Amino acid sequence: MIAAIVPVKALPSSKSRLRRDFDTLFVEQLATAMLRDVLGALVRVSALGRVVVVTPDADVAEVARSAGAEA
Repeated sequence: MIAAIVPVKALPSSKSRLRRDFDTLFVEQLATAMLRDVLGALVRVSALGRVVVVTPDADVAEVARSAGAEA
């Protein structure tokens, strides 16, 4: 079985370089949207048996599960 493993930082730590120019809410929403896009693509790959997100963030884990990935 082939698995995709996606490491994801906790949202408050994500996209740190953007935080100088954008507010926290925008950066966290952007990181979440990007994660949803990546997971949406991965779960559609028939060659993958599993898509697993590794994260310390409960909110990220919930996004992963709602996208069809494991967390």
